[in-house]
Amino acid sequence: MTVLAPPQRPTGGIPVGPQRWVTIRPIESSDRDGLFDFYHSISPPARRARFLGMGACLSREAADRFAATDHHQGDGLVAVLREAGPQDGRIVGHLCLEPDAAGGEELAVAVADGFRGLGIGTALMRAAVASARRRQVPRLSATLFASNVPMRRLLLDAGLPVTVDEIDAGVESIELETLPAPAPR
Repeated sequence: MTVLAPPQRPTGGIPVGPQRWVTIRPIESSDRDGLFDFYHSISPPARRARFLGMGACLSREAADRFAATDHHQGDGLVAVLREAGPQDGRIVGHLCLEPDAAGGEELAVAVADGFRGLGIGTALMRAAVASARRRQVPRLSATLFASNVPMRRLLLDAGLPVTVDEIDAGVESIELETLPAPAPR
């Protein structure tokens, strides 16, 4: 009889249940299939909120593009489930940072059904801000349905100065300044 030892909680792991944790890491090209499966597993309302109602789901080509980010001109992060069981290694969250026309980056995030409200989005956001600062990206922007209160809270609670917060026709645009202000002379 083989007995699996309970997994050890990784440093910085987010507890999501008994002997279950989620870790945040940069996306890798090998995550393409897991990312595709992740977006196909979340509920239609969650996909609608993530993609602002555009398209039914993530295509294979989009999964390829998200997973192939170079971590210099844009970035991507995944939240990965860790457990002793068949779900170990499953992607349960994704955040992407895509360059915008104004020299900043647009941010989008999704967390799997059943894993929301556990701190995964906050950990992804914290890692995204660190990435933007490391890469000298001056601002992050996000476009969301004005009714998407959890996403709004995630952005506004990131501890960054808000430079734009506008609502038009039920769609909200938020911009956050990521670089610290220069020290006074």
